[in-house]
Amino acid sequence: MIEALQTGLLLPDWQTFSAMPASPVVAAAPRARIKPVNRNQTMMRVVDGEQLIEEDPPARAIWSFVGKLDLGPFEEPIEAVEGVAGRPVWNRQLLVSLWIYAYSRGIGSAREIARRCGFDPAFQWLTGLEQINYHTLSDFRVAHDQLSKSCSSVRWEY
Repeated sequence: MIEALQTGLLLPDWQTFSAMPASPVVAAAPRARIKPVNRNQTMMRVVDGEQLIEEDPPARAIWSFVGKLDLGPFEEPIEAVEGVAGRPVWNRQLLVSLWIYAYSRGIGSAREIARRCGFDPAFQWLTGLEQINYHTLSDFRVAHDQLSKSCSSVRWEY
């Protein structure tokens, strides 16, 4: 290769490497320091549940409305009672509010509601940042099918 360069086979104007014009030495500009995006990073954040949504959105109105209803019929089948071993059940105001809010948004799937409880601020506000299993939501809707029939026929406007 060196002989080819010296004989001019590759560079006919140059007889030797010493005859090559000297290139000016240019200092390379320093590379910009850019913070990478790391979506695999796990973090703990302090979140104020009350600040997830504004003061006057539909989720708050639905929560307030459901809180004024007589939820006794929804609590009759509950077997978990205080003073006896067993896991507490989800607040009935919460379950009714979740379903009404979901229906008002055109959502009729328990899996979709459970999924949205993980990222949608209104659903997170309703649940107090708790994650509710889709099976719990589905069981509640099946047990109280009159609620779903009533809510699905309502035209929701805000």
